[in-house]
Amino acid sequence: MSQDSIDHKALQDILGSVIEAAIRNQKTSEKVLSQLSDAIVTIQTRSLGLPDVVAGQVRKQIEDATEKAANTLLKKFNSANASAERAENAYNNATKNIFKWVVLPAISITAICAIVIMGAVMYLTPSIEEIKERRQEHLALVNEITFFEKLKTVELNKCDIGKGKYVVCAKFDVRDHRTWDGYRAIVERR
Repeated sequence: MSQDSIDHKALQDILGSVIEAAIRNQKTSEKVLSQLSDAIVTIQTRSLGLPDVVAGQVRKQIEDATEKAANTLLKKFNSANASAERAENAYNNATKNIFKWVVLPAISITAICAIVIMGAVMYLTPSIEEIKERRQEHLALVNEITFFEKLKTVELNKCDIGKGKYVVCAKFDVRDHRTWDGYRAIVERR
């Protein structure tokens, strides 16, 4: 795995493991030191009645045991420190490359999306001439609709003009009584 492609999840796992190990080691060392302290106090109180030679040997064994425990704890802390330093280096490398791996692709994707959207808008938006044509078409359609709205209230009828001939008549205004009870001829056939 190259340093440029460090996974943030893996980095978090490493840091979590190091912190857990440090906490475990600290708790273990505190427990061991507490037990050693209790043992030292117990042995010192019991050794008061022993001869000086036996007490010296006991003290020497206590010192040896204490030194062994301290060396074991020192090794564990050194190991935990080394792991923490490796995790810190990995984290620093990952954050050093974050611009290259996160920010630049995000900006690139945003720019590409903006260009695609602008292209679609430019392609789909009608030109000024097309807008004028569509407005004229709209006005013509509105005028036709208005005309047909007026026509829908017109009454159509067949009017007799004599000699067996009929014409189509329309009643536009009920108050107009000039011909055939308010009807007017629309088309006359001869």
